[in-house]
Amino acid sequence: MSPMPPPPPPERIGRPGLVTAAGVLLIVIGALLALFGLLFLLVGSQWRSLMDNPDIQSQVGTLPASFGGIVTVVGAILFGLGGLEIVSGAYVFLARQWARITGMVVSTLLGLFWLLNVVSAGGSRTLPLVLLATSVFVVWALASNGRYFRRA
Repeated sequence: MSPMPPPPPPERIGRPGLVTAAGVLLIVIGALLALFGLLFLLVGSQWRSLMDNPDIQSQVGTLPASFGGIVTVVGAILFGLGGLEIVSGAYVFLARQWARITGMVVSTLLGLFWLLNVVSAGGSRTLPLVLLATSVFVVWALASNGRYFRRA
């Protein structure tokens, strides 16, 4: 008897367009969040010197020095979420299951934040609605294409 040939390798399906779009959106939104996080970190670290400027003080009023710490923490959170979105978006292209799950979780958290912005009073609701739709699309695209991320 001759030995049996090895089984053929499992077919690798091509990356669906929805997954590609979700990965690109994760990277773009993540980069924007990281940039805003850096901006908040910069403002928070320079808060005391900014409040010494009479022009700025006349525009924002008198805020305590501890407000700079709050701005710094918000900046660190935004920077961290942005970094998570960038990394998960990059690894979504490589069909990593952990990146799919991370992208869905972070997009869900951001979607809840955008929903809070939509229902809160005041200001334009256009940008929060667009970002909410983007978050919903990313979660839907990654959740509905789980087959692409499964390993044989």
